Amino acid sequence: MCDDSLTFDEEIYMPSNTQMQEDGCGGLLGAAQAETRIDDVVLSTLLDAQGAGLWSMEELIREVGERVAVEDSVARLLRAGLAHRCDGFVLASRAAFEYARIAQ
Repeated sequence: MCDDSLTFDEEIYMPSNTQMQEDGCGGLLGAAQAETRIDDVVLSTLLDAQGAGLWSMEELIREVGERVAVEDSVARLLRAGLAHRCDGFVLASRAAFEYARIAQ
């Protein structure tokens, strides 16, 4: 069985729309699937009960490891209402916390 979860130690590569990425299970991920995976890692980082709660972009980039992927992911999470930006920091929204609670 293939584990689709990513750890923070894994290098994340965002392919262009025409490129494919190996998923580690012998399959390929398209750009949309790779974006979903990075969004999941970034949101999980923001929701982590052991974390700071308030993350600078540089901290998120260091934690996840890919500057452009993290910046794009934060932009998507902001548009979706799952994150807020305040004075250069990013934090999970109340909606994100509520969804995480319900999903457990």
